[in-house]
Amino acid sequence: RVMDSEWTDLEPAPAAASTKAPVRFGLQKIRGTKARGVILLSRDVLHKLELTNWRVRVRIGSGAHAHQIAILGDTDGPFELQEMGVAKGGGVFRVRLPVVERFPDATAANVEVAWKVERQGKASVLVIDLPPYCWDQTSARKFEQRYESEAG
Repeated sequence: RVMDSEWTDLEPAPAAASTKAPVRFGLQKIRGTKARGVILLSRDVLHKLELTNWRVRVRIGSGAHAHQIAILGDTDGPFELQEMGVAKGGGVFRVRLPVVERFPDATAANVEVAWKVERQGKASVLVIDLPPYCWDQTSARKFEQRYESEAG
């Protein structure tokens, strides 16, 4: 019987999201640096934010919003949306986040995530649900262990 405590279930690696997904989130490690979050947004999603330029402010939630990150247009915002794949017609914009200590230090495929646009006063705010490994310690630990075993 293979149902006892000497066995551990393996999980398939999450597949990368379709390039058509409106909002995607992943983690990227570049040459030995700590992993940084990357958010990919479609032009349609950005249109709903009513941006006046490509500068945005990014906020990470805590408490009841610990599983979320918010993006809001700000003409003096510290982040600039970068259009990707312009040669192929573009339409997808990237925000590369700084190192966030609670995110696992591992590479993660860009996965489709839930999102909604909320009104806060006169502004529209994009609220994105982060993958569980970004806010749940158990998921983060499992994710890092799987990453380390795959990285060898």
